[in-house]
Amino acid sequence: MLGFFSKKSEQLGGVSFLTTQGMSYHLEEMFLQAEKHIVIIAPYIQIHKKLKLILAEKAAQGVKIVVVCRMKDLKDDLGSITTSIIDNPRLHAKCYLTEKSAVIGSLNLYDFSQINNDEMGVLIENAGMGCSLYGQVEAEARRLTKGEGHAPQLAQNPQGHGLVEGTKYNLKELDAVFDFDYKKMSGIKRGKSGEIVLFSSSTSKYANQFENGELHYQGQNTGPGAQKLIYGNKDLYEAYGNDKTTIHLFTDFIYNGCVYVASKPYTKDGVWFFPLSKRQ
Repeated sequence: MLGFFSKKSEQLGGVSFLTTQGMSYHLEEMFLQAEKHIVIIAPYIQIHKKLKLILAEKAAQGVKIVVVCRMKDLKDDLGSITTSIIDNPRLHAKCYLTEKSAVIGSLNLYDFSQINNDEMGVLIENAGMGCSLYGQVEAEARRLTKGEGHAPQLAQNPQGHGLVEGTKYNLKELDAVFDFDYKKMSGIKRGKSGEIVLFSSSTSKYANQFENGELHYQGQNTGPGAQKLIYGNKDLYEAYGNDKTTIHLFTDFIYNGCVYVASKPYTKDGVWFFPLSKRQ
């Protein structure tokens, strides 16, 4: 099957010429075989569903996945598959690399390109010979991933969602990431994997308070009278002193990053407050 998708060069050991179909085939194979890292360098990205499933599985296995792209042209939600995203507005290169091989060519990681365009490229295998062609490609990829472009600050959390701080999301996008137990809007939501997601509004009557550098988050309204320690309030209360619970904070649906309950929750005038600090 390899011969159908590529043509070996007798002059350059470990280098193969690829057509459009060859690049699509080898990208899938090299991502499947990656054990340490995957680097995706392409200006335009909209990943095919099958390839995204492969990348999500690799991310779950602990494979580091780094994407370099033009953020303004990003057409995809990469939150479930990326370790980090680096914005490079000047990017024109297309390169896909693992610890075992690299593909360089004209192909963007974009559904339309893979189906409709005539593309060409080369597969370069890591022969482990020091100053090899693969080594030169890897060195340039390392330079780009350290970034002359701007590297957005990403949430660092065990689930590896890759949410970008300062980015606005809608509830549907966030439900795709967290798979909320309760699908309708509420201030405190819990995902299927146990994460807590907090929403606040700059115009809400349930105003949060800042004291001594902490955000005192006003708890859920559980009905008339004093707020009860149930539902989301109970989840947040139990997160105090529990480092295993990841808490994400959004203001007006803009991601503020991960926080933790920094000091003991308390009630004031029948309302629960949860002192939050930014997790570094």
